[in-house]
Amino acid sequence: MKKVLKSFLWCVGSFFLFCLVFWLCFLYVTNYKVITCDTSVSPDGVYQLTLQSIGEPDFPFGASEGRLVLKKGKTKISTMDFVLHNDGGCITGNCWNVFWYDEYVESTLMGEEQLDLQVRLFFDGKKEVKQLEDAN
Repeated sequence: MKKVLKSFLWCVGSFFLFCLVFWLCFLYVTNYKVITCDTSVSPDGVYQLTLQSIGEPDFPFGASEGRLVLKKGKTKISTMDFVLHNDGGCITGNCWNVFWYDEYVESTLMGEEQLDLQVRLFFDGKKEVKQLEDAN
């Protein structure tokens, strides 16, 4: 009888452990996993701007969280987190435009359900964020 009870408890415990691991993996992928979507390199090859997606868009047609990372070589100069309202779509390389200038890089983030967001990341670490007016 003790052997049957031990086997039953072991099976139930294993099942709950499997469910817990599955749930934690699901939470990581949907909320925390960082995916590099696109990268732009400055014309002189010194600086690099990376567009990253964080987690998955909120279900079913929610916003996506993302991050811009500016680096000089392997040194991170600045980061800027943002939320993109793109009708439930993931962040991709089609969601941004990048323009390089002498003192900063300018990125325009575009979503279907929001006005364009202009982000300037300066090479000295400063940031400027501006909501662009609707062109229509």
